[in-house]
Amino acid sequence: MTELVLYEKPVAIDRNAHKNLRIKLQTGDCPFAARTNSVFLAAREFGLAATHYPIVFVGDAQQGAVVAAALLGLREAENLYVDAQGQWDPAAYVPAFVRRYPFVLAEDGQDENLTVCVDSAFSGLNEIEGEALFDEQGQETPYLKGVIDFMRQFRREMLVSNQLVRELVDADLLVARVIDVEMPGGLKRKLDGFMVVDEEKLSRLDAEHTAKLHASGALPLAYAHLVSIHNLSRLVGRLSQRLLEQAQEAAAPAPVNDEALVEV
Repeated sequence: MTELVLYEKPVAIDRNAHKNLRIKLQTGDCPFAARTNSVFLAAREFGLAATHYPIVFVGDAQQGAVVAAALLGLREAENLYVDAQGQWDPAAYVPAFVRRYPFVLAEDGQDENLTVCVDSAFSGLNEIEGEALFDEQGQETPYLKGVIDFMRQFRREMLVSNQLVRELVDADLLVARVIDVEMPGGLKRKLDGFMVVDEEKLSRLDAEHTAKLHASGALPLAYAHLVSIHNLSRLVGRLSQRLLEQAQEAAAPAPVNDEALVEV
C-alpha cells in the first residue's frame, strides 16, 4: 500500500490551469476506494476506527518503517465497506486517508514545501457546479484553504502516529502474525503480511517501559489495536453477506424485454 493508492492521475493544482475548476462531492460516495483492502490510519483515529475495523501494523520492523492501517477486506482488491453503488457504509467511520480524496499532498520532506494535488480522474471535477478552488482574483477559496489545512493536519498526525508505532517496535512488542480465517462455505484463508502487538510481551513489560509508553501515547494505541482485532469476525460476516448477494444476483433470471415479445 502506498500514499497514492487511491489516485489514478494525480496532478499539481495550478491557479492558472485550474482557475475555473470546481469539485462536486457526494457524501459517502467512494467508488475510488472500492478496490482497496486497507488504508493508513493516524493515531488520533484509533478510538473511532477500532469500533469498526481491525487495526494492524504493516511495513518493515527491521528498517523501522512501520505504520498503522485499517483492514477493510479479506481479499485482494476488495473493500467490504463500499457497496456495489460505490457508497461507504454510512454506519462506519471513514478514515481521514479516504476523506481527503480527491486531494493529496506531494511531499518533499518539508511541511512548508508541499504541493497540493488532485486526482484528475475524479468524476466530480468540472467547471459548472460544486466548490470552486479559486476566486475571481485567482486566490484560494475558503474551501481550498480548508482542504489544505485538513491535509496538513493529517500529515502531521501521521508523523506523530508513526513515531508512536516506532516506540512499539523499539519495545519489541510487534510480531508478525498469520491469522487463519474461516470463510463462508467452510473455506479457510490465511491472512499475513502484517504485525500485531504480542499480548504476552506486553504483559511482561516492566514498570519503567510501561510508564514511558503510557506517557507518550503508544500504550493506549496498543490497547486500542488489541480491541480492534475482534473486528475480524465483522469482516468475515460482511464477506459472507457479499458472497450471498453475488450468488443471488448470478442466479436471478435475466429481465424480460417485453418489446421483443410483441409481434410485428
